[in-house]
Amino acid sequence: MSQTGLYAGIYEGLREYAELVDKVLMQLKSEAGPTDIDQLTRLREFLEKIGSNTNTDVSTRLIRLLLRDECEVQLAEFARIGKALSEGISDSTVIEPLEKLALALEHEQAGVMARMRE
Repeated sequence: MSQTGLYAGIYEGLREYAELVDKVLMQLKSEAGPTDIDQLTRLREFLEKIGSNTNTDVSTRLIRLLLRDECEVQLAEFARIGKALSEGISDSTVIEPLEKLALALEHEQAGVMARMRE
């Protein structure tokens, strides 16, 4: 596999999760609250995966590595946020870390895009 192909795959994974985080954040901030249960479930599962050290999923491990130094939230904290989402909690203890995650994912996307152009 070429470097460009590898980076394109990484970029696509980051983009997919960044869009998911953004969509759920918009729902959490709306007065109606979360309306798309499928998106909420997918985000919860993603958060629990990146918040766990026991996951063997390669794509999850790669995202954990990329976010480890970039994200202002401890990765283990995302498991707690996933649990909070499953309990219907959508206050600042959930929204603020998700916003930081969204920024970190966006920054990593930009970094991967820059590497693709080299």
